[in-house]
Amino acid sequence: DVRYIAYNPELIKHYELTREEQFAFIAHEIGHILMTHNNDRTEDYILKELKADEVAIKLGLKESLLSGLKKIKEITLNVNRRISM
Repeated sequence: DVRYIAYNPELIKHYELTREEQFAFIAHEIGHILMTHNNDRTEDYILKELKADEVAIKLGLKESLLSGLKKIKEITLNVNRRISM
């Protein structure tokens, strides 16, 4: 079973993610692979995300993970507001 992590430099630039935030997101994705999570949405989605977050946290990337998620949330909310106007 082959797994891949996609890295999109344009998204990194769009969200202005720091190097540490990028490491945190990659660690999170590695967490999905280590825990053999698949894209099947029938499993508990939130639980899978929290378990994957644990990998980044154990690597000392908790603050970077949180700051990166905050950036993505803020930019996404701003885009959604502009679309709904």
